[in-house]
Amino acid sequence: MSRSWVSKWRKLLRQADPADVLALHSRSRARRTEPSSIASQPAVVQRILEIRVAPPENLQRVPGPEAIL
Repeated sequence: MSRSWVSKWRKLLRQADPADVLALHSRSRARRTEPSSIASQPAVVQRILEIRVAPPENLQRVPGPEAIL
């Protein structure tokens, strides 16, 4: 156990109600908001479609997602 881990839990337990059992559970580290989607940006979608229809001359193939990004 690291000092920072112990400090974090001591702080959480001090702030919690003594009868609160949920204070002993870890908090989620997951994002609270979803990242913005590329599909929600019409200009980006339009540019990707343009590149797929008319790829750069030096590419000589239909570009996939890695080549486009």
